Amino acid sequence: MMAKTTQTVTRRYISLYFTQLKDAKTLLRGTDLIQMGIQAGPSIRKTLNDLLKARLDEQVTTRQDEVDFVSRGQRMGSWTTPI
Repeated sequence: MMAKTTQTVTRRYISLYFTQLKDAKTLLRGTDLIQMGIQAGPSIRKTLNDLLKARLDEQVTTRQDEVDFVSRGQRMGSWTTPI
């Protein structure tokens, strides 16, 4: 893929993806989110996607960062919580 482009910036982004980003995963799992009060269903997937984006953007780096991120999201109503 890198051989097909002559753009230096594009090559850097491709390299970054293959060397650092492609295996990025959240430390929290669906069961952790359910225990935190996130309702099972589509809200789990949305929360995990948001967590992954935050991890890729270096907004969260540790498990506790992820817990805090989810807690903030719950307070703001970003994810559905049980009634």
